[in-house]
Amino acid sequence: MLAVAIALAGCSGSTKNDAAARKTTTTVGKGNIALQVSVAGVESAGQPASVPDAVKAAISQAVDTYVQSATVHPMRTGKPAADIGALFAAPAVARLATDLPAFIDTGLPAATGPVTAKTATVVLTGLAQQDSSVVLVDAGLNLDVGAKTKGGVESVHRTADLVFANDNGTWKITSYDVHVTRAVPGDATSTTTAVSAR
Repeated sequence: MLAVAIALAGCSGSTKNDAAARKTTTTVGKGNIALQVSVAGVESAGQPASVPDAVKAAISQAVDTYVQSATVHPMRTGKPAADIGALFAAPAVARLATDLPAFIDTGLPAATGPVTAKTATVVLTGLAQQDSSVVLVDAGLNLDVGAKTKGGVESVHRTADLVFANDNGTWKITSYDVHVTRAVPGDATSTTTAVSAR
C-alpha cells in the first residue's frame, strides 16, 4: 500500500483499528467472482479512527464494478471491456489512456464455461487526518481468475493498490499501482504494470 505509506511518512501518533475490526470481512458482488472485502485498519494523525461503513460500501462497490467491467465481462464474452473512466478522479483519468492495458483484459478469447476465482480479495487501509476523518483509502486488490476457452484455459492474475479519495461526494481512484499477468492458450504469458504519480 505504497501511496498510503508515503502519505503516512509525515504523520505522528498513527493508530489502527482493533483486531476484531480488522478481521471483519464482507462479501461484495454475486456469483463466482464475489469479492471478499476486509478492513486492515486506519492510520491516523490524531485520535483513533475507522473507515465509515458508508465509505467501505462505496469503495467496495467501485472495486466490484471495476472487476466486473474490466475482467469478468471481457473474459466471459470475448468482447471489449466496459468503460471504467468514471471510477477515476481527473488526475488519474489523464493517465488512464496510457495505462489502460494494465487495467482491462480486452482481447481475451471468450470463455466456454464460467469465469471462476482462485482469489478475489480486497483489503482496505485508511488514512485519517488530525480530526480523525478518513481522507484516503487504499484498496489492495488480489484477483486471480480463470476460464476454459475453445483453445484451453486462460487466466488473469491482477494485484493492485487503488487509492481512493472523496471527489465531490464520490469516492474515486486518485492513484494506483497495478500488476497483471495473463496466460492465454497459444500465446506467451505476459505481464503488464502501471504506476501513477503520487
